[in-house]
Amino acid sequence: METQALNEAYSDIMAEYADDTREWKHGNDLYYKSTTGACIRNLASPQYPCLWKYEGKGSLENEDPKKQIDCHYASTIISHIAYVMHDMGIEHEVGMRIWYGSMDYLKNTEMDFQACRQ
Repeated sequence: METQALNEAYSDIMAEYADDTREWKHGNDLYYKSTTGACIRNLASPQYPCLWKYEGKGSLENEDPKKQIDCHYASTIISHIAYVMHDMGIEHEVGMRIWYGSMDYLKNTEMDFQACRQ
């Protein structure tokens, strides 16, 4: 699950760097009529609003340990770090180079969060 979550996180991060809005929200254009600012994933505040979670599609607090956590929901663990880097003043171009440059490590099919941290 962590390998899939990392792939999803990198996809979200690269999409954010390609987007000029710097909202750090994904899928908010799908819910444009919503007055709550709803989106599928909020990289700035992963806990709110997240329709993925509200629709019952994923949760980090899974009661059944045999069920895997949804990789799309778990991806915000990593993609939120990209937002924090941006929020702490890492320039756009520098952040993009850091994340893009580290994508080579994703070629390892056994990549997990611990390895990503290193």
